[in-house]
Amino acid sequence: MSEPLNHITVLLNEAVDSLVHDPDGVYVDCTFGRGGHSQLILDRLSDKGRLIAIDKDPEAIAYAHQRFGDELRFEIEHGSFAQLDEFIAKRDLQGKVAGVLMDLGVSSPQLDDQAVDSVFSLMVRWICAWTRHAGLVLPSGLTLRLNPKLLMCCSSTVKSVLVVVWLLQLCVSVKSSR
Repeated sequence: MSEPLNHITVLLNEAVDSLVHDPDGVYVDCTFGRGGHSQLILDRLSDKGRLIAIDKDPEAIAYAHQRFGDELRFEIEHGSFAQLDEFIAKRDLQGKVAGVLMDLGVSSPQLDDQAVDSVFSLMVRWICAWTRHAGLVLPSGLTLRLNPKLLMCCSSTVKSVLVVVWLLQLCVSVKSSR
């Protein structure tokens, strides 16, 4: 398990200040990462408050157990934020969640991993080349998965990202969107 190396949580105070308005409430951190937001959320909660965190990365899950294992107000789920309804229903908390945080992106420990970093860099270059119609071909066998048990390869991930990029370009209809 990797330790967080100089991980700085972006917009930490701003995000948590906007999120936590009821110290007794139930909150969800949909992208645990290395727990920067989760720690501050827990600091703002009373003994009655509760935090459910979600992450795909098995190293993040292991780190959550190590960092917050004794914290009774904290629970971690190994999965995707797309399963939020499932995780809430399993606890009978529908309609009882006070706030949800999604810090979408990549956490610095994932970029510290050279294998993930090189694939991420290649993916960014490929997307840029694609949007310029340069036709850069991805080497076969590359993966870009935060959960190694998923069977999605890098080309599937890139196709999904390209669909999102295309939809954003279509919606924005601005030349600079590329």
